[in-house]
Amino acid sequence: MMKKSYSLILTVAVVSLLGACSAKGEQTTKSTSTSTSHSKKVTSVTSSQKQVRKETTSSVLRTKQQAQSQSQTKQAKALWDSNKKQDLATFMSSWGTTMGQTYQSYDLTRDTDYAGIHFPSKLAQTDLAVDDTPVTAAWSTDGTGSADYNVVAIYCDVDGGTVGGHLYLFTFHNGQPVVLITSQNRGTPDNRLHFSVTANTDLKTGFANIVSGQGSGQANTS
Repeated sequence: MMKKSYSLILTVAVVSLLGACSAKGEQTTKSTSTSTSHSKKVTSVTSSQKQVRKETTSSVLRTKQQAQSQSQTKQAKALWDSNKKQDLATFMSSWGTTMGQTYQSYDLTRDTDYAGIHFPSKLAQTDLAVDDTPVTAAWSTDGTGSADYNVVAIYCDVDGGTVGGHLYLFTFHNGQPVVLITSQNRGTPDNRLHFSVTANTDLKTGFANIVSGQGSGQANTS
């Protein structure tokens, strides 16, 4: 009888022990599973944050590069500036002397009065022609613009409507420096003010050299 009781007690103890081990194993497995899941979530969040930082950095770099590109493009397009304007003033003073003429500069602060023509204020409103071809012209501070001829400087050797003078427009046509001249002092059948490209080599070369940065502003007096 005691042997049976002892066997029963032993059996219960073994079953209890196995149950405890099984429960502990399940708890360990569950803990490991939870830890693994948490680790995956942390890794996922970290990777997401890294991707966001990478995309943000890339976006900032693209914006910076675009701004630099636009700035460089703008600088590259500028064909005229205050330094070149001063060089041209010096050139026209010495060139006028060689021609026996005295030229005045005209800009937005001072209009010409050439045979009743007031440039640059009425430049865009005046019907013009170059070599008998109708064209558009407009004042420009940097040589760029949408007109056929973008005018950066105006010089004339007469004022007050005096007959027999010379009116020069220093322009950019398709991005190239072009000097236009007119001596017209009366109306024409087409009601246009007619210009032609100057034939004076020193004047053309002088303006081109100033535009390219190779001119000193001094005319060739040889």
